[in-house]
Amino acid sequence: MIDAPLQGLKVLDLSTVLAGPLCAQSPGDMGADVIKVATLGVGDDTREWTPFCRS
Repeated sequence: MIDAPLQGLKVLDLSTVLAGPLCAQSPGDMGADVIKVATLGVGDDTREWTPFCRS
């Protein structure tokens, strides 16, 4: 099995709202361990957003 390019790297994600967490997902997709830090009890603001879909 081929190792992921960022395997063994740790990324600290202190971002909020859509763009930041989306950018932190990229290193995770490449094998890094992403540690998300969010406000206690609230989490990321986007968790409470209604899903966007067009009909």
